[in-house]
Amino acid sequence: MFYRDDLGAYKLDLLGGLGVDFWRRSIRNTSFNQIEDYTVWFMRGGVRLSKPREEAGLHGEFGFKYPFSVGENAHLTSLGYTSNPTLSPKGEVSGYAEIGYRIDAKLDVIGYYDSWRFGRSNDVMATDTAGVTWLIHQPKSKMDATGLKLLVSF
Repeated sequence: MFYRDDLGAYKLDLLGGLGVDFWRRSIRNTSFNQIEDYTVWFMRGGVRLSKPREEAGLHGEFGFKYPFSVGENAHLTSLGYTSNPTLSPKGEVSGYAEIGYRIDAKLDVIGYYDSWRFGRSNDVMATDTAGVTWLIHQPKSKMDATGLKLLVSF
């Protein structure tokens, strides 16, 4: 969903939406290789300033994301536990931004920043194969990504 305002040479968009993100993290160690699968449902809102699609020029966007539901499958059975309870890191507000230059109607060069912030999950109980019960949690974590992309429109 968005709202557009005409500022003459530029368009100002107010953006809002819902999304889902999936990813896999692999933690490699000399004694084990742990896989973690994440499912993140989130809301986002932002502001975009851009020229019309057919015009060259600078454009940019920035905003915030809030993950309202986070599920983590830590694959605990592959680490020697007899159960695999789902971990639920707490969602925290994070930001995103991009600035780009539209060369022509079909080609943009864009620099971007994206992030996620998660608070510590609640403890869950898992029992190992020796019968010992452990309290396990996902600690507070964050992710920051920057990059450069070439956008080709057809």
